[in-house]
Amino acid sequence: MSTIDPSTLYKIEQSTLQILMAEHPEIVQGIIKELAHRLRVTTAPYGFSF
Repeated sequence: MSTIDPSTLYKIEQSTLQILMAEHPEIVQGIIKELAHRLRVTTAPYGFSF
């Protein structure tokens, strides 16, 4: 993995992430929004629109 800027990365176990998402649904909503944005940006040059 490489980054443009110095970064700190954290590893979250799947079970911990599932509990966190169940207790804080806004986290899931934020992740979905970001993934949808990245999909739009990535596919836009190819004429796809969602």
